[in-house]
Amino acid sequence: MNMLLLGGYKLLLKALKLGLEEEGFTVDVANVGPDGDNKVRTTSYDMLVLDLVPPLETALTLLATWRRAGLRTPVLALTPEGTDGEREGAGVTAWLPKPFGLDDLLDRVRTLAGAGRRHDNPALEMLVPAATPLSARNKVPTRVNSKSLLEVSSW
Repeated sequence: MNMLLLGGYKLLLKALKLGLEEEGFTVDVANVGPDGDNKVRTTSYDMLVLDLVPPLETALTLLATWRRAGLRTPVLALTPEGTDGEREGAGVTAWLPKPFGLDDLLDRVRTLAGAGRRHDNPALEMLVPAATPLSARNKVPTRVNSKSLLEVSSW
């Protein structure tokens, strides 16, 4: 999974990047500003993790701009301690209040990643090579969805 961490505290972003990469994620880092805006507009990411640092409105305004431009990527917002984080219409997919542990972040990221995959491909379809002799003999369908996978797995 390819994700972009956006924020203003370099030390926090560096620690989060290290932890996420150790878990197998591909992570880019950018500030909330022109650098982040450029990366979001020019690179396809599976998820954005947005560290909401004061002033909060800068990050949320930028996110609203991306959403109006058609950004559908899930966004996990890390909220400052003492804020509720629940801002109606902000364009945030999920919120994680600070302080949090790396395990909390990983759980939230994995949950959002799974939800995104189900949304993008609800039938869990995969292609089976049509020229496979076994599939021809046993009449295995060339397009398999989650229901037919259960049937095939019972062999």
